[in-house]
Amino acid sequence: MAQMTKKTYLKSGAPDGYAELKRLLERRGLFEKTPAYYAIRLILILGLLTFSLAVLGTLHHLWLVLLDAALLAFSSAQLSFMVHDACHRQICRTPARNDLLALIFSNLLLGVSRKWWMYSHNLHHANPNQVGRDPDVEIPVLAFTTEQAENGRSFRRLVMRYQAFLFTPLLLLEAWNLTFHSIRFFARGQTANRRTEILLVACHYVLYFVLAFSLLNPLSAVLFLVVHRALFGAYLGMTFATNHTGMPMLGKGEQMDFLSRQLLTARNLEAHPITDFLFGGLSCQIEHHLFPTVPRKNLRDVAIVVKAYCAERGLPYYETSVARCYREVFQHLHRMGAGLRNAKAEKRPTTATPAVLLVLLEDEHPPALASKR
Repeated sequence: MAQMTKKTYLKSGAPDGYAELKRLLERRGLFEKTPAYYAIRLILILGLLTFSLAVLGTLHHLWLVLLDAALLAFSSAQLSFMVHDACHRQICRTPARNDLLALIFSNLLLGVSRKWWMYSHNLHHANPNQVGRDPDVEIPVLAFTTEQAENGRSFRRLVMRYQAFLFTPLLLLEAWNLTFHSIRFFARGQTANRRTEILLVACHYVLYFVLAFSLLNPLSAVLFLVVHRALFGAYLGMTFATNHTGMPMLGKGEQMDFLSRQLLTARNLEAHPITDFLFGGLSCQIEHHLFPTVPRKNLRDVAIVVKAYCAERGLPYYETSVARCYREVFQHLHRMGAGLRNAKAEKRPTTATPAVLLVLLEDEHPPALASKR
């Protein structure tokens, strides 16, 4: 089905289709910046973050400390979405101001290198779901294609075999993974503003640990840090997983026009104010990938134009519910590990997977990309 869909795209996508679509949006003013919208959101997010840190020293029960860690994780993830928008030049009218916001929020407040994240994320935007080019599908312990699963070795092979079940637990380590990649990026050589980035990240972690251990007893401080980092990473990971995981994959040398590539590999979540808020605007993933500088506030208006454009020209446009999306994500991961599980089963019997999980994970039919418009 995926291969047939790719051929359909290549036949249907006109070379000038993207430029035509962009002109439609420009005439409607949907690329215009929305500073008031972002100012209000930043005040709310930074207020939540400040509150969670300010009350930390007044909490005398461990369950309240852990609840505060969860609030800080939520605030951190929401701030990450603002970093994402700033890196895409969505917030301010000048690139320099967007870069400054991203530098402060990402390096100082989150402890993640802005430069590394932009480098990795730009590669992803240019090559979504393309093996060998998209860093988001080159995760050592996960297989997004059967070839990746077959090439897995030792411990990686074991994780890939049961990756649908291990995916969520692995996301609890995602915040530390971002830190690891930032440090490795710094260690690899000179980049613009390298010293400034290193200094801000170092300040973040000094303040982070000093604050926790000065306001809490050692055990509470450790649990606070563990819960905060785990929930922060899981929130981000579960959000970004909805964007492309389970959508068609492209081979290393596969060529496709920009419009077709972005429509083929991304999915949207059905419109709802709560969904758009919790997913930081990434629920309009198709529109974001097509026009990454469009402010978050305008994405649903852009979606109306893009969906109508695709319907008129017979281009598939996939949108689904949050529940269905996550089912597709885990089904895809389960299918990609099937070959490894079958190979193990041929060698020796294994414990049966609970029936209720098999019902949820085993689905012979990938998502029909043209099913909803």
